[in-house]
Amino acid sequence: MIRINQVSKIYPARGKGSEVTALKNVSLNINQGDIFGIVGHSGAGKSTLLRMLNGLEKPTKGSITINDQEISKLSDKELRLARQKIGMIFQHFHLLWSRTVRENVAFPLEVARLPKEEISEKVDHLLKRVGLMDRADSYPSQLSGGQKQRVGIARALANDPAVLLCDEATSALDPETTASILNLLKEINQETGITLVLITHEMSVVQSICNKMAVMEDGDIVEEGLTKNIFENPQHPVTKRFLQKEENSHEIFTIPFKKQVHFAEWIELARTYQVSIQFIGGGIDSVSDDHSLSFRLLGKPENVAKVKDKIILNISEQEVIDYA
Repeated sequence: MIRINQVSKIYPARGKGSEVTALKNVSLNINQGDIFGIVGHSGAGKSTLLRMLNGLEKPTKGSITINDQEISKLSDKELRLARQKIGMIFQHFHLLWSRTVRENVAFPLEVARLPKEEISEKVDHLLKRVGLMDRADSYPSQLSGGQKQRVGIARALANDPAVLLCDEATSALDPETTASILNLLKEINQETGITLVLITHEMSVVQSICNKMAVMEDGDIVEEGLTKNIFENPQHPVTKRFLQKEENSHEIFTIPFKKQVHFAEWIELARTYQVSIQFIGGGIDSVSDDHSLSFRLLGKPENVAKVKDKIILNISEQEVIDYA
């Protein structure tokens, strides 16, 4: 699907300065349907790498191939066509402020010169999918941050892309909104099989939805593999530092229960204490019929502890496994 082969990017010196090496012989393989996270601090090279995937930057050496097309060798016309199948969402949304929600989503379809009736049907479908049909005639200035990002997602999906690039798509959002956007992206991946590539500086984002990941430092890939394996057994010092930082800000619990629980009450409780609650998964024991639920709490340690204790009080036969 996506093949990044020995890619380097060197920016020439300006004035009396020296040249800048942004990427150093980077190689990655991303398969169709993957949700692939690229983690790194500012300046690690992750944004440069992402820009190369849609041809906004060209490698100094090496190659990037998407769907059997080498992006860096396409003509301008070929690149414009290829980009129609590579969607992108941004940290600061990049919406057209003079256009309504509906008109923003319609814009790439207008550029593709689709018939008006087809555009209208497609926009309605996308707005329903991201839960914004009731805000179709609103302007971006009238929307919350999460709603703006949902518009960005709908617009990015307008041309039925095979790849969706996410450039720090949740870093401008609060934890609760971040969780809802990540859940939406995961649902879209499961429904369509679209390949997602996310860049972020937050390990919690990668852990939430990515099946594979890579860690970048100083223009190089220092660790890559299955997300689960890296979180359980990080090898590189950079990865370990990322995880240590995250462990100070969130806690993960698995709770078994036998009776119905009221998730809405948990969400309201978390909101009261300004804590984000993210449901990770659950299961049913086929022998005992016991249910279990895993979730993550993010927030100030003292508030996380309060929410955790109050949730436990609402469930019989409590057993909490704290990984943080």
